[in-house]
Amino acid sequence: MHYYFVNEITNNNFILKNENFKHAANVVKLKVGEEIVCNYHEQSFLCEIVLIATDHLIAQQLKQLPSTEAPIKTIAILGIIREQKWDFVLQKLTELGVHAIVPTIFKRSVVKVEPKAIEKKILRWTKICEDAAEQSHRSVVPIIHKPIINLQELEQYKSELNLVLWEDAHQKPLKSTLNSQFRSLSFIVGPEGGIEQKEIEILATLGFETVSLGQRILRAETASIALLSALNYEKEW
Repeated sequence: MHYYFVNEITNNNFILKNENFKHAANVVKLKVGEEIVCNYHEQSFLCEIVLIATDHLIAQQLKQLPSTEAPIKTIAILGIIREQKWDFVLQKLTELGVHAIVPTIFKRSVVKVEPKAIEKKILRWTKICEDAAEQSHRSVVPIIHKPIINLQELEQYKSELNLVLWEDAHQKPLKSTLNSQFRSLSFIVGPEGGIEQKEIEILATLGFETVSLGQRILRAETASIALLSALNYEKEW
């Protein structure tokens, strides 16, 4: 069933315009009487299409649907990587349920973001997350925060459980950590070149605990996806 984020409602009728309307009417060619799901203010509703005009579509609310959001709030603090891989990570983390993403510049980061380009980048990244949220029937589109350069600023993004994935953290496997009880999780994944020892020490002073994903060294774009997949599996969502 097709899923749309909408921001206009009148008398329990949702109005689809612009890109949503073009997709519904011209791409998938929905008809009057067909059902769709509309998300409005982080709540999802089963709706029936009652009118298709030349520039908008009206769908009548039938019932509210239960939330598909995970009970544990997750914040992904990610070293920015090359664009194609970065876009892929944004998409997959959204599908897996992340609630917020904090792009971060580490000493070994290859990709830099010019200050004048930040606003445009965030708009583009948010659109990627919104498309992925629609595809996966999320109730919430992840928040993309402004890139962080000073690691001390990560203090504001801490959760109940705070982890940093590090290839040298052999004594602390991820599985045992995820088996504990917590209501929110912030995790850090470095860029392609990894995280330097001094940066690990800074993160430790902030309360981030190093953990390992196992014996293999994963690429930056794989590690965060592996962690959220493991979390979903361990908590049986």
